[in-house]
Amino acid sequence: SIKLKKFYIDYYSTGMPSSFKSDVQITDFKTGKSFDKVIEVNEPLRYKGISVFQSSFDDGGSKLDLVGYPLRGENDKTFEVNGTVGQVAKLPASAGISNVTVNLTGLRVINVENLGSGKAPQPKDLEQKVAAVTGSAVSAKNKDMRNVGPSVQYRVVDRNGQAHEFTNYMLPMHLDGSEVFLAGVRQSDSGPYRYLRIPADANHSVAEFMSLRAALNDPALRAQAAGQFALHNANAVAQQPLLQKAAEGALDSFATGGFNEIVARVPPAEREKVLGFAVPMIQLSLAELRNINRVRQGMAPISRTGSGAQAAQRWTQQALLALANLPDYPAPVFLSLKNFQHVQASVFQVARSPGKSIVYLGGIFLLIGVFSMFYIRERRIWVWICPRGQGSSMLAAMTSQRRTMDFNREFSRFKDAFTRLFT
Repeated sequence: SIKLKKFYIDYYSTGMPSSFKSDVQITDFKTGKSFDKVIEVNEPLRYKGISVFQSSFDDGGSKLDLVGYPLRGENDKTFEVNGTVGQVAKLPASAGISNVTVNLTGLRVINVENLGSGKAPQPKDLEQKVAAVTGSAVSAKNKDMRNVGPSVQYRVVDRNGQAHEFTNYMLPMHLDGSEVFLAGVRQSDSGPYRYLRIPADANHSVAEFMSLRAALNDPALRAQAAGQFALHNANAVAQQPLLQKAAEGALDSFATGGFNEIVARVPPAEREKVLGFAVPMIQLSLAELRNINRVRQGMAPISRTGSGAQAAQRWTQQALLALANLPDYPAPVFLSLKNFQHVQASVFQVARSPGKSIVYLGGIFLLIGVFSMFYIRERRIWVWICPRGQGSSMLAAMTSQRRTMDFNREFSRFKDAFTRLFT
């Protein structure tokens, strides 16, 4: 039997795994004796004709503490979800979500990605991580490779049986000049992830964005934000009611279905023109809604001038894009990784070769045969003896694969020997 005592993983400075090994205890049931052994990649354990190889590693049932954020309606109350990788997570009744099943499928403590291009990463599967240790990529180095922190993977199945896979990163990433949380989704195991970029707040969390999302779904707050937008952007007092009505209508459509809802009833030729007017208006209205929501929660509003104005504008732009994509996000909840207890599992491959000695012996004989065929000359002699008169006549022939001078001399000696025999 094999008992895993401890599993080790060493990493390069970039965070890529450099090696992994297992400290195991082997027990022989026939003798009752036990001994310890360290099994590494390319250094298997061999015992009584059995070889145990360090194949790979996996998650052994890590404990996860998640925070759930509703993505539908005005509800902005978070809830806790505790679960184990490989099992179904139970959503609390207070979440009000009963038509989906959440399966926790994985935890990756270290994710090394190339962020030099500014593109969102594609999480590597287990085979790619093992190849980084055992394959040709072991010596590859890239100065743009960075450890972007832990991520959690889960699968959400709705009541119709439709399943989508999600991967959410625990820490924000710096992409295109902004700190964002990446929320990836794909429909099949082989497909690439599509990412929702959620802007990080001052506390490096998604809390403010999620609160803004809930505020956007509140008609009263939308109307208040539209009024503030008209107050600060109307050229004249008489234009305020008209501008407020336009902003409120745009916010209503945007909250319902994003930009697609705004241009749904617009002819294709006019959509670019409509969006050119609606997008800046919605962005400025979102900035007003953000300040209204911050004051409601006891926080200071964001100043429109000063050093923080430009950062606030970038945050609102990222929030606008994320909110525009939320209607296509195929889950009613967003799960953020809060804490975890990592449990690792080691994967072994066991092979048995009872005829190993016979195979080695056969290989030796094969080598002897090959060299014998190369160095030993094959010669064949045919002798045809037939009666002739009162005696007999003999006809002889000799052949070889290599006609050398020795061959001719040997045939001459053969003829002389038979001539002496018959004379």
